Amino acid sequence: MSIQGDKSERPPFFKLSETPVRLTTYLRGVVSDPASVIPADIYDQWVAPPKIPGGPLVITRPETVRDILRDKDARFGRNKQLRTMMRRVWGKGLAAAEGDDWAQQRRAVAPAFRPDRVAKTRRAFEQATRTAIDQWPTDQPIDADVEIGPIVAAMLAGSILPDLDPARGREISQDIPKFVEDMTRFGLLDLVPMPEKWLDWYRGTGRTKAEQRMRQLAAAIADKRASGPDELADLPALMRGHGPLADNILGFMPAGFETTARAIGWGLFLLARHPEWQERLRAEARASADGAERPLARQVAQESLRLYPPAPIMVRSAICKTEIEGQRLKPGQVAMIAVFAMHRHRRLWDQPDMFRPERFAPDSGTNLDGFLPFGSGPRLCIAAQFALTEIEVALSEIVRNRQIEAFGPEPEVSLKITTHAVNGIKLLVRPMSTSPADMILKETQ
Repeated sequence: MSIQGDKSERPPFFKLSETPVRLTTYLRGVVSDPASVIPADIYDQWVAPPKIPGGPLVITRPETVRDILRDKDARFGRNKQLRTMMRRVWGKGLAAAEGDDWAQQRRAVAPAFRPDRVAKTRRAFEQATRTAIDQWPTDQPIDADVEIGPIVAAMLAGSILPDLDPARGREISQDIPKFVEDMTRFGLLDLVPMPEKWLDWYRGTGRTKAEQRMRQLAAAIADKRASGPDELADLPALMRGHGPLADNILGFMPAGFETTARAIGWGLFLLARHPEWQERLRAEARASADGAERPLARQVAQESLRLYPPAPIMVRSAICKTEIEGQRLKPGQVAMIAVFAMHRHRRLWDQPDMFRPERFAPDSGTNLDGFLPFGSGPRLCIAAQFALTEIEVALSEIVRNRQIEAFGPEPEVSLKITTHAVNGIKLLVRPMSTSPADMILKETQ
C-alpha cells in the first residue's frame, strides 16, 4: 500500500465475494486476523453480511457503529478473543475490568488525562522530542519504529509514568511489539471450549523474553510506588488502591507506546511525501511559543489517524438475539467494525485516500461522524487527548529544524491488531538551519 502525491491504494482486504476460500482458512482469519476476511467492497457499502451462517457482520455506517459501541440497550459485549487479549495484557487492570470494578478504576485514573493536565505536559513533550532527535543519524536512514520509541518513553516519563527510565525507551519499544504479538496469538483452537490456562500454555504466554522483561519492569515500578508519596498525581499514585497496580502499569505501557509510536511514524511517512505540509508545520513551530497549541500540527495528526487508525478493527459480540442493519445476529455472533475502511469510506469522505489535513480545520465544514480513531461510548480511550497531543507535538518538533524524506520500499500495511508496516517505515532526516536569515541566504545561492 502506498500514498504518493495524489495517488494511493487501499490495503488488499481479502475479496471473499470474488475468491473461493476454504472454510478452515476463513475461520482461521476470523479468529487470528479479522481484517483478512473483510470484503474489499466495504469501502463503498455500509454493511457486509456474514459469508457463512453465524459469521461476522462487517459494519461501517457511523450511526450504527456508535450505537454498538455505546450499547445503551446492553446488546453487545466483548468477544472471547478480545477478552482473552485484555486479560493477557492487563490482567485485572482497567482495560480488562468490567462493571463496577472498571468504573472505579476509570474514575481513579481520569484526573491524569484532564484537558488542563494534558495542556501542562506540552513543554515536557517538546523537550522529550528535541532531546531524542538530537541522537538521530543524519547520514543514514532511520527506522521509525525504532527511533520513535525513545521519544514516547521520554514523554511518558515526563508526565504519567515518572518512574520509567527514558534510557530504556529503545529497549522497551522493541519489546512491546513482540509482547503484543504474543498476547494476540490466536487460531482455530481458540474456538474449542477448554480452560484458558491450557490455551495460554499452548500459545506460550509468559515464556518469551520480551514478556518477561515487560512484566518485571511493571512489577518493579509497582513495588517502588506501592506506598506514597501521596501528593504525586501521576498514574501509579492515582491508581494505587484502585485495582492491581502492576497490571495497570503493564497495560498502559503498550497502550501508551504502541499506538502513539505507530501514529507518529505514519505521520512522518505522510509528511515525507508532502513536503508542502512540512513547510507549513515548520513555519508554525518556529513562530509558536513553547507549550503553545499548534493547530496545523494537530490537523496533520488527525489526518494521519484517519488514514492509519491505531485500532483498524473493533469487535463486539452479540449478547442476545438482535438485529443490525437488517441482519439478525444470534448470541455470540460478532459485529466487526471496520474503522480503517470507515475512515476511507467513499460515502463519508471527499477524496478519501488523499492526505488532506485541512479537512480537520475548524471552518472546513467536514462531517467528522466517521472519524473514530479512539473508539466511542463508555470504552472510549481515556487517553485520547493525551495521545493526540503527543502526536501533534512530536510531528511539529521533528520537522521544526529537520527535513523528512522517504527512503526505501513503500511500507507494506498490515491491519492485524494495529495499523503497522510489516517492513517498517524508513526515513531520511536531514538537519536544516534554525536561522530564518540562513534559510533566505540559502535560497539566494
